[in-house]
Amino acid sequence: GLEVVLQAMKLHTTEAEVQEPACEVLSRVLQGAGALEEKCMEVMQDEGGSHVMLAAMFCFAKYPSIQAALCSALGAIAAHNSTNQELLVTMGTIEGCVVSMRSHDSHQDVQREGMTLLEQLTSGVPRNCAMLVQFGGVDVVVRALEVFEADAGIFTAAMRILRVLAQVDKHRRAIGHAGAIKLITKGMASFTKDEGPLLDALSALESICGLPKCQLEKRMAEAGGIPVVAAVMEAHSDRADVQHFALWLLGHVTLKDPESQQMTVEAGLLPIAIKMMDTFRETLEVHQHGCILLRNLVSDLRDDVKESTIPAIVEHQ
Repeated sequence: GLEVVLQAMKLHTTEAEVQEPACEVLSRVLQGAGALEEKCMEVMQDEGGSHVMLAAMFCFAKYPSIQAALCSALGAIAAHNSTNQELLVTMGTIEGCVVSMRSHDSHQDVQREGMTLLEQLTSGVPRNCAMLVQFGGVDVVVRALEVFEADAGIFTAAMRILRVLAQVDKHRRAIGHAGAIKLITKGMASFTKDEGPLLDALSALESICGLPKCQLEKRMAEAGGIPVVAAVMEAHSDRADVQHFALWLLGHVTLKDPESQQMTVEAGLLPIAIKMMDTFRETLEVHQHGCILLRNLVSDLRDDVKESTIPAIVEHQ
């Protein structure tokens, strides 16, 4: 089967009528191979399947259905092992995917499959991350977040990509300048009760706001992120991991920033933080970051605010 499909694509390289259904077959078979995955990968390697698909990606750049199917099929190959990932990157898959997503920024399937492919190609590989940024990948990811803000698959993949990219200082700044923090905050508000996307968003923000000199934490506060974090903490009061990420983020945002401290107090986060520290008494991270947040709130606030904050801490002990 797969050999015949690939042969058809090789013989009719310029015929969309052949390439479109053939790409869809490859996508469905590779994504659903299950126990036959090893066999499928052997066939793809023997027949030069990756080269065939990349050629189709660049040749049929104007066909969104072909682009979506190819991103899906290439994603299945990339998910198989790191050797496949490296081969695909060497062949220009990152650039091809970015071009495809940029050309079809309103096509949901292209964005979803493209985002998933980019996530697989950049995970844990700094050189690939640098390549993605070089080809304008940050703007593409942010654009997808903006257009498809309610798509949990796109949002989750975007969070994982941004989290990895943000581990490099210059990439972190690019993410901030592209407006990602506002969109992440907006997404958190939409997925407040959805643990998967939410944890990925908190983890991404932890990486993005991880370097004080970038001042990206201020953008998070300005985007209305503090009340969103309060809602998240209340919605997931039984999850220590959510509380850990949230308290870390708040501790970082409020460090030596009276405006953010004021917003934190006004959002009602003081009693929430104390309650979570009491609930998760055995969780070191919750206590550590909870104490850091409380220290920030009693150290730098204006005297008139401290007059209400300090009694609040005492009363909630």
